[in-house]
This record gives sequence, structure tokens and C-alpha cells, in this order.
Amino acid sequence: MVSKKLKPVIRKINPWQSLAVMPKSMWAVSFATFINRAGSMFLTFLAIYLTKYQGYSIEYAGYVLAAYGIGSLAAGPVVGKLADRFGNLPLMKLSLLLSAGVLFLFPFFDEFWMIIVLTTVLSWVSEGFRPANLALISDIVRPEDRKIAFALNRLAINLGFSIGPLLGGFLIIFDYHWIFIFDGLTSLLAVAFLFMTSLSKEEKERRSATQSITTEVVPKTSPFKDRRLIYYVLALSPVYIVFFSQLSTVSLYVVNELGLPEPFIGVLFLVNTMMVIFLEVPINSALSEWDDRKLLSVGGILTGIGFGLFAFSTTVPTLIICMVILTFGEMIFSPASANYLAELAPSSAKGMYMGFLQLVFNISLFIGPAAGAFMMEGFGSKMMWIACFILSMIGVALMWRLKKNHELVMASE
Repeated sequence: MVSKKLKPVIRKINPWQSLAVMPKSMWAVSFATFINRAGSMFLTFLAIYLTKYQGYSIEYAGYVLAAYGIGSLAAGPVVGKLADRFGNLPLMKLSLLLSAGVLFLFPFFDEFWMIIVLTTVLSWVSEGFRPANLALISDIVRPEDRKIAFALNRLAINLGFSIGPLLGGFLIIFDYHWIFIFDGLTSLLAVAFLFMTSLSKEEKERRSATQSITTEVVPKTSPFKDRRLIYYVLALSPVYIVFFSQLSTVSLYVVNELGLPEPFIGVLFLVNTMMVIFLEVPINSALSEWDDRKLLSVGGILTGIGFGLFAFSTTVPTLIICMVILTFGEMIFSPASANYLAELAPSSAKGMYMGFLQLVFNISLFIGPAAGAFMMEGFGSKMMWIACFILSMIGVALMWRLKKNHELVMASE
């Protein structure tokens, strides 16, 4: 067993060594997440499936995608509350099982209203996996190792997502319906793996130990009445909105404004993915002693700088530099945002608190790309990139007012 005094030294010499302290249950959760995300190709090919295979218009495809977004907004806090009541692991299993069931139904229906219903239900049950997953990690990993655990979880997600669309591209050669079947099968494979683990016992023991420490010092209150949580959610939102704006703005800027070929869009996002896969865990291991407030601020600043510099970037090297800077911001910001919330949440309500993080995530995904495209169309790309920088700095200013973790957990305002 490595002593606490030696941990920082080892992490500086070999940051990947920090993964050795992860419990077996954390590896099980990460592997199940990877399996599930490796089959996640539904959203990637949904618009093409509706327009090319089913013959619907782009407008109708937009309605279906909007239905998914609206359904996902309701999932976070609601499923988080259910996870607190029935356990995180059972909710993760149920989410995967129901997702598989809904996906298997898609090939049997081509009526527009039924596709809307299935898409809405799928968004609700599939997006419910994330808050339960984050809450489970909070329960089974020691507080000092949580940031690294959240980084490992993001590594599993990004590895899976890098494989899913590639597999989907081959499957649609044979039949578009294979997208739904394969996605459903990977959900079943992930839940089968979770059934073979002993996570429930470990989760219960860790939660009981945490509750015995915090029950008397953390008052029971509804998350909706926790001003610290509401403030934190508002502080996170500007940076996450900027993060997700890149889904529309980067491609529009690169192709429409600069006239670069479409494949370069893939190159930019490949830079982002490869950095997350190979650097996020070592970075968070090396910075594990930093306070979350400092990490959130540094991550937000780098995000703002990366997006802001796009306003002055017109060549391939400078565009890649912008993507590198904002990706460093993402890698520092995202694990810290989950860890800060894990520290803030009472042990009996971690699921619901993580549900609020999922809510921020989904709202930002809903607003960011649309707002970015609207600003680019109405005010020009340079003003849009500058607005991204300003919005990120607003988020940083709000987060800098946050109190330190132990003060947030031990005191209620």
C-alpha cells in the first residue's frame, strides 16, 4: 500500500501510476461505460437514418433531435433522486436494460409520431445512466482519488465514442437497422458485465461509512433549496455552454469562413479526442493536490483563451493551437466540476446532485450549438469567438467566489 506522503512524488514521476490505487469496482464501472459508449451510434446517424432511409425532410429530422434534447433535460434530477432511493447500480442496470429494449423497437416502426415517442423515451432512460454513474463513482472511490476517477470515466467515454461512429459507418453499409440492434446489444453486454460484479456491496459500505461521518454536520434539505448548489450550477453553465458551442461553430468557421476542406474538421476533433485519451488522466493525477476552485478557474480561463483565439486564427497551425488550448481547459475543468459537486453533495443525495450536473450538461448542449450558430450568422465569427471568451470569463469570475470544498460540505448557508 502506497503511503499518502509518497503519492504526490509518485504521481509527479509517473502520473499514470495513480490508476493503480483505483478500486476494482472503479475499473468495472469504467469498462461497462466503455462497452456501452462503444456501441453509442444512435444520435450520430439518427438524422441520416430519418432523411435517407425513412425519407423524412431535414425539418422533421430536426423535430426528432429536439425531442431527444427535451427528454434528456428531464432525466438528470429525476433519475438522480431515484438513484438515491434505490441505489446507483440498480439504476444504471435499469437504464441500460430499458435503453436496449427501446433500441430494439426502432426497426419495427416508421411512423413519424412513433419515432418521436421512442426517441423521447430513449433519451430519458439512456441519459439517466450518467448521474447514477457519477454518484456511484463518488461512493466507491476515496475522496482524494475522485478527480482521477472522474478523468478515468471520461477516458472510457471518449474511447467508446471514438469507436462507435466508426463501427456505425460500416454497419449502415449492410442495413441502417443494424445501428439500433448493435447499440442495444452493447447496452445488454454492459449490463451483463455489471451484473457479474460486486459493486452493490462496495457501494453500500462506502456510502454507510460516509453517512456516519456527515449525517450530523450536513442538514437535510432539498437540493432545490440548497443555494450553494444553485449558485454552483449557474457558475458552471457559461463555460459548458461555450464548450458545446464548438459542435456547430468550429465546423461552420473552418469550412464556410476559411474555406478549408471538410476532412479538416475531423482532424481538429481528433486532436481533442487524442488529447483527452492520452493526457487527461496524467494531468489530473499531477494536479490532484490542487483545490477544485483553482482547477475550475484555470480550466475556464484556458477554455476562454482557446475559443477567443479562434477570432485571430486563419491557418491550419493556429487552428490546431486553439483546439489544443481549449482541450487543456476541458481536461482540467470537467473532472473538477464533478469532484466539487461530489464534495458538496450530502451522502444521501449524491445521485440528485449529480443529476443537476447532468442537467447543466444537457441544457448547455441544447443552447450552445444553436446560440453559437445564431451569433455567427447575426454578428459574424469574430464577435462570436470574442463572446465565447467573455462568457467563459464570466463563469470563471462566478466560480472564483466559491468557497473551499470542506467549508461547503461542513457548513450550510
